[in-house]
Amino acid sequence: RTEVRGFASQASVTLDFKFGNTKPGTGASPSSVGVQMTVGGSEQGFLAFLGALEGSSYFIRIDDFDISYASGGSRVSATLKGQVFVR
Repeated sequence: RTEVRGFASQASVTLDFKFGNTKPGTGASPSSVGVQMTVGGSEQGFLAFLGALEGSSYFIRIDDFDISYASGGSRVSATLKGQVFVR
């Protein structure tokens, strides 16, 4: 969580981060934890945050993505829901 907050800080976006249900792993399948992230800021900052998240050591599957623009398209608000996989 600290690393993801660092990505948000570097990208100058706001971040609200919530964990959901945990699913235990079975055999070759890893465990997973539900996650919801709400991100707000400039479009450039949002894209920088996504790039940092993609390049991180976490394996995250985004299942639901909702994005809206405000202030003439200069501000982005996005909610991402998915799973973080862990071994």
